[in-house]
Amino acid sequence: MNKDKNKEKNDKKNIESLFLPHDMPQIHATAAAVAVSPLNFRLLLVNEEIEKNDEFIDGTIKTFKTAVGEIILHPIVAKKISDLLAKEVKNYESKFGELPEV
Repeated sequence: MNKDKNKEKNDKKNIESLFLPHDMPQIHATAAAVAVSPLNFRLLLVNEEIEKNDEFIDGTIKTFKTAVGEIILHPIVAKKISDLLAKEVKNYESKFGELPEV
């Protein structure tokens, strides 16, 4: 238990000393895809958008997907991010309610 508290304290310290440049790009993603090799994980970030036109056929709305970024991660970093996201999803669900399975 003490090990977990030290890790959490170190993680918070790392965030406090993190420099965020004012011109850092932000990427909004509505979907993602992952490819894995022995050397890295590739996370492709995707936006799914509605095709905008004047046609409305049979109540069907067409969508298209556009890749907006790719993140290439060492496997150890991918695991660390996975653990971090799992923890934050758990915290989110405790505050706002359970997210649906997708």
